[in-house]
Amino acid sequence: MPDQPPVSVLYDADCDFCRWSVSKLLERDRQGLLLPVSIQSAQGQTLLSSIPQERRLDSAHCVASNGEIRSGGQAVEWIASRTDGLGFAARISPAVPWLLTAGYGLVAGNRSLFSRWMTPSRLAVANRVIAQREAPPESDPPSLLT
Repeated sequence: MPDQPPVSVLYDADCDFCRWSVSKLLERDRQGLLLPVSIQSAQGQTLLSSIPQERRLDSAHCVASNGEIRSGGQAVEWIASRTDGLGFAARISPAVPWLLTAGYGLVAGNRSLFSRWMTPSRLAVANRVIAQREAPPESDPPSLLT
């Protein structure tokens, strides 16, 4: 995995499946390059200020230190290139962006269904993993908002 700068990964904190998914990515991110941020948080609202409010919860988003935003399937390359074991997805994503967008749309469109599989113990672990990596609410990640 080549050196990559960190990116903020914005997720729907009210979605059990979304929190669980982000926690699984964080567990594979041994370099600490994925910075979880709730879309609903003040920091999330600031990072996504260029996206209309009513569209912010439509998908997950990644925000780079320069403010560039990738959403849904377009964020897969950024996430995969920073996550151990997902290098293949990072390498193929530029060649098949339509596939990643369609796949992401299929999963995101059914996230309430997938949330039914989230047991209290899975969610407790997910919440703990995210809490260990989230920036405190009163501070911003220095590399992203300076």
